[in-house]
Amino acid sequence: MSVLGYENKTANGEVTIPTGCNYVVAVCVGSIDPPYLNGVLMQTYASVTAQGLLKAISIHILPNSINQILPFVMNGADSIAFIFLDDAVCTRLPAVSGYSASGSVTGDLVTSTDDIVIGIVLGSVGQVLLTGDSGSLTLVYDTLKCRIGYIVPGDSILTCLGTDEISSSGEWYYPPRYWVDTTTSVLVEPGHYVSTPVYNRLFWAFMTKSGTNWVYGYYFYKNPPGSTTGPNGTQSFATYQGQSWTISEWTTYVQTWVPDRYETQSSGYWVYPPREWVLSGTQGQISAAFISIADVMIGANYISRPLIS
Repeated sequence: MSVLGYENKTANGEVTIPTGCNYVVAVCVGSIDPPYLNGVLMQTYASVTAQGLLKAISIHILPNSINQILPFVMNGADSIAFIFLDDAVCTRLPAVSGYSASGSVTGDLVTSTDDIVIGIVLGSVGQVLLTGDSGSLTLVYDTLKCRIGYIVPGDSILTCLGTDEISSSGEWYYPPRYWVDTTTSVLVEPGHYVSTPVYNRLFWAFMTKSGTNWVYGYYFYKNPPGSTTGPNGTQSFATYQGQSWTISEWTTYVQTWVPDRYETQSSGYWVYPPREWVLSGTQGQISAAFISIADVMIGANYISRPLIS
């Protein structure tokens, strides 16, 4: 099986079917409805409706054994790529097709090394790319935003990929640095008791007078109030009228609790985020579709005699 040739059309007209062609593939942009070839409606095997910024795309086939100039009708399509094959028998199912707003449509297509895979990619920005197992398809239609082509698979599964590259315009953005605070509170002095000495003295102090006699009593004073004249001197009496002598002296201690003491130790570091690429262009939308045509009967589509007479 091989590709005998192709023709790209944008209006109703005629195509020349090359000698030996028995299978015609029509890849359409702008419609999911199949075109008419020689008055016969072609069969649809893959389609993606119009979405986002993109028009509809579709792939149709028709077995044909008339090798001459035949009329066709676009049936709503803006453009059609007619591809002519020999020795084709049927088209495998399922096809791979889809739409993406993020610039890539991919899928695995069941096939064989004797098949021919035909695909289309339509994008909103460009340059669009059309590949199978990372290999480029042989193109029959090639523009910035649309490519149509074919490829012979290398094994039983072909990874199909249609992409619309993201615009490369943009600039590097350096996010601002920021401070990470790792300040900690450190115990520098644990809680403890502090003893404060208190000096004490016991005095004889006058309390009252009975005639010419003083009545004494024990009182704890550091500095007893009143006159300090001795008991035989002249005094002006208040509540306590003076002192005579110290009986005794001693020291006591008051225990005061001092709580834990912490100290703040400042620390931290600057973080410098990595630079970022900020696109100033537009993310490409993408629609893509792929079918695999076999040279043996595998049950998807087979017609034993010509449909066109």
